[in-house]
Amino acid sequence: MSLITQYKKERQSADSEDSSLPDKLNEFYARFDRENTSTPVPLPCDNHDPPFLVTEQETRRALTRLDMNKAAGPDNIKPRLLKTCSNQLASVFTFIFNWSLTTSTIPLCFKLSTIVPVPKKPSPETLNDYRPKFCKPNVSFFRREVNTI
Repeated sequence: MSLITQYKKERQSADSEDSSLPDKLNEFYARFDRENTSTPVPLPCDNHDPPFLVTEQETRRALTRLDMNKAAGPDNIKPRLLKTCSNQLASVFTFIFNWSLTTSTIPLCFKLSTIVPVPKKPSPETLNDYRPKFCKPNVSFFRREVNTI
């Protein structure tokens, strides 16, 4: 298991005063993706069916169901703003979602996330003493909500 995860017995310093800690954590978390050099294989698609599209009402409903207690993501857009402006934003996001579904592409801004290292114990000593917490844009959360309606 240690060979697969590249977990090292030696102590990898996690001194919070160390200015290179962000780089060390980035290297530590990225180790799983380093050898993933395979190119995605396109799946065959039957284009005889009309594309799945969402309505403005479904988008508005998904916007109003956002949890206002969540923090803003890397896009700095708070769920409270999305929920409050749901009537004005529904048509815009419906267009974006339907374009995304029709072209089978997801806008890059919906895929970006920030990794926040959360200590597993009060005084972390090694890089393994941190848990990665992914902060995604709130828009990506309600896009998923629209897809489940």
